[in-house]
Amino acid sequence: QILWFGVTAHPTAEWIANQLTEACGWEQIPRYLIRDRDGAYGEIFMRRVRSIGIRDRPTSPRSPWQNAYAERLIGSIRRECVDHIVVLSPGFKTLLQSRGVAAEKTTVVYNWADETESEAAMAPSVFASADKMRVLFAGNMGNAQGLASILQGAALVAERAPGIQFYFLGFGLEVDHLKNICTAQALRNVTFLPRVSFSEVGAYLAAADVLLVHLKDDPLFAITIPSKTQAYLRAGKAVLMGVKGDAAELVKAAEAGVAFEPEDPQAFADAVIAMYNSGPDTRRQQGANGARFYKEHLSLAVGTGSLASIFRKLLAGPTQ
Repeated sequence: QILWFGVTAHPTAEWIANQLTEACGWEQIPRYLIRDRDGAYGEIFMRRVRSIGIRDRPTSPRSPWQNAYAERLIGSIRRECVDHIVVLSPGFKTLLQSRGVAAEKTTVVYNWADETESEAAMAPSVFASADKMRVLFAGNMGNAQGLASILQGAALVAERAPGIQFYFLGFGLEVDHLKNICTAQALRNVTFLPRVSFSEVGAYLAAADVLLVHLKDDPLFAITIPSKTQAYLRAGKAVLMGVKGDAAELVKAAEAGVAFEPEDPQAFADAVIAMYNSGPDTRRQQGANGARFYKEHLSLAVGTGSLASIFRKLLAGPTQ
């Protein structure tokens, strides 16, 4: 039996728990749940699983063959049941090709940023004065983000470049742990900002000098482009990219910032100090490059135009 779940770009433990409840109900429930070890399966999810009597059976790391039924279903769908597959990064296309999907059956269409927020919001008063370079991380602060290594890098930066201040805006399972690290190490160059509504985030991006992206060093993330990447580029700010693979290549192609090795405090410290030493004019140019690249390659207009082109070709049928 196939159960249809909802879809979201940012799953949380609570969201996954609700999907499980809605899919299985409270009467005829499965005996076992076979799943991978994604960090999104948090305590809330595990309590829900236990409360409805399901036995949790996580697979070994990077062992999709241990969940053969799900993998076979996904493979059948992509090979036999669809005419075309749209993927969000070049790495995903390469992965599908390695699993038997023809290259001509897949097209890369990048995600675009939300383009409806106001661009005239007032700058937040919580930022330091303009004589410091303000580095902002905005978004989920969970296990996948690996931000403890960023705090280790911030400690190294404090010794070498006191003119840099780091800000963390958002929420997540790791926030309290990260705050405890800052307290234990007395990191005065790190500030955690209170959570704000999505409509207010644009003002924080606009007020920062540099925007930070970071994920753990995991092969899966090498073919992942975090959604904040597009939002950062559109904001017209220099980007520090701590994600291997497609995301780093995107920033390099845009000439919009600096990429560094994820989960490497020294590499992060060197990258952010290099960006600081490059000066505000260089950072502004990188931001302008990113905004231009977003408009030309990643915008809503570009993405919907690519999708429309795919739909027209499918409706026209195979060429003779």
